[in-house]
Amino acid sequence: MAGIPIPFAVGDEVEEKSYNHGFRGAWFRAKIEKIERLRKDVYCTLSYFDYEGETTIPLYQHPPGVPPSGWREIMLRPKFPEIQVIRKWKEGDEADYPWRSARWYGKVVQVIDDHTGVFEASSPPYGEGGRYVVALHELRPALNWSPRDGWQVPLSSPAKIANNRSSSWDNEDCLAALREWDSCFRQARKHCSWNAEREKDDNTKGSPSKEEGLELTA
Repeated sequence: MAGIPIPFAVGDEVEEKSYNHGFRGAWFRAKIEKIERLRKDVYCTLSYFDYEGETTIPLYQHPPGVPPSGWREIMLRPKFPEIQVIRKWKEGDEADYPWRSARWYGKVVQVIDDHTGVFEASSPPYGEGGRYVVALHELRPALNWSPRDGWQVPLSSPAKIANNRSSSWDNEDCLAALREWDSCFRQARKHCSWNAEREKDDNTKGSPSKEEGLELTA
């Protein structure tokens, strides 16, 4: 694990996601204040642009339903890139909706008119779920990011990326280490079975209160 590359540097502006109940499916704007290796993990200390205080998180964590011996995913991504919206929203488009100083991932399930639509938040255990009437101009086209591939536009998206510089590192040694690390994790993932009981548990814990997380207003 000591050879795992870290595709970020202290001072980078990033977005952080969480699988904590009440905040699943949300991206928070943050800045990396410290990076350190403790035992076999990499930890990042973050300060937030929209909240007070700092938090230290493992850079790699197990998604819901994956056992401790299974694969892990990266919990940070670079600052959202500059994008261009090239068409109107339509049903099925992936989007991020702003609420409580975060961006919540989901998709457009209905376009009511040129200004209004219905947004569906990602379902548990990866999101908080629910459908909400929203102003379409507030939506941000959702993008995918990985250390290997950088920023990518989903097939159903009204946007294109203006500048795809995705992180602060760009050297062959780090890329080679990343490819080796990624290959090991892909092999591990093939032999990993999803923990259905744990996922079922997450789905039956109920919706969070307004104070705990996502509750958009129609």
